[in-house]
Amino acid sequence: YQIGFFADHDELYWNVTGNGWTLPIEQVTATVHLPGEIPAAQLEVQAWQGVMGSTEAARVDAVSSSRVVVSASRPLAAGEGLTLVASFPKGLVQEPSLPDRVLRLLRQN
Repeated sequence: YQIGFFADHDELYWNVTGNGWTLPIEQVTATVHLPGEIPAAQLEVQAWQGVMGSTEAARVDAVSSSRVVVSASRPLAAGEGLTLVASFPKGLVQEPSLPDRVLRLLRQN
């Protein structure tokens, strides 16, 4: 799942570009449209750029009650990517039931 369900919040974790590109990426921007209205103060957004595992901050360009926009602050070299995490209050996205999670696991394996 791209959505993580935690005890006190849920979050979207998205590796926007992937990191397997053999060509550079001159620029990248990602816009996430949220499935409901959330006060911007209840959203926490972080973005990173670089090789897998990098902690180099990317730009968080906009956070509103219905969308998040992030972008790389520089061109990305081959093997680098852009990743974002948007944390929000529980209940915006319905958590899959245990049977749904088991079926997904079986399908993937």
